[in-house]
Amino acid sequence: MKERMEKMRIFGKVLIDNSKAALSRYTRFPVYKVRYDEESTRYLTACLPLTGLPVCLLIILGAWFFSKGSFDRAFAGAMLSLIPLTAFKDTCPNGLSGEPGLIFFRYYVIVIVSFCQIIRSREALTVTAMAYMLLRAFGALILLNCPGIKPDEDSGNHCPAEKRETGETTGDVCMSREADTGTTSACDYAVPKAKEMKAALYLWIVTITMGMIMIKPLYGLVCLDVGILYFLWFRRWPVRRYGGMNGNLYGRCQRNMEMITLLTLAVLTAFIR
Repeated sequence: MKERMEKMRIFGKVLIDNSKAALSRYTRFPVYKVRYDEESTRYLTACLPLTGLPVCLLIILGAWFFSKGSFDRAFAGAMLSLIPLTAFKDTCPNGLSGEPGLIFFRYYVIVIVSFCQIIRSREALTVTAMAYMLLRAFGALILLNCPGIKPDEDSGNHCPAEKRETGETTGDVCMSREADTGTTSACDYAVPKAKEMKAALYLWIVTITMGMIMIKPLYGLVCLDVGILYFLWFRRWPVRRYGGMNGNLYGRCQRNMEMITLLTLAVLTAFIR
């Protein structure tokens, strides 16, 4: 009994350390005493959905606050949209390098306009808040199913797929990979046992989706469909074009999933009450 309790205590400590590392690495929320050693990042990928939990709670609390006062709907929606726009590192301007400012302007406009429409329905807003956790889970699955690459130290270029096959890198630094077995992923260099976390991510997806469907069935199914479609497409597109996945491409994937999901939910809210 004591041995089992000790194992549970150790597992709980490791889980907390990995959750803190995920929040510190991918969000702007302050985290106390974060470690980035092997033990504290071994299950980090499975904790990625937790990075959407503070955003989800803040959006729900913000919606409750604005519902108690006589605030304009457009103002309330714009204020709520600032939460996800400023919370995440990988979908904000300083989280991606080399992206034109017009892309980020378009992303900001879509998020703000979508929130101004979605706030008309309390259930739709709750599902939208939960969708940030769901999309983080799908993003983690995409990381686990794509081979990893590293940008060149000088130019930041990536190794194209055709050059990976022939071994011609022309100065690009490609991450080593066993081509025959395909045993590495985009985050294997940071999370050695990330592939073992797929079952946990599937559990995250099922649990979050069931909660969304209980609140608003159509909206929950739409969010699930967007995540599945992006997972099927983005697990192959980086490999064909760049030879694998890296941090910049992961941020682009998350940003696009958020934009498509918000736009779809905004259209549904406009025509379905």
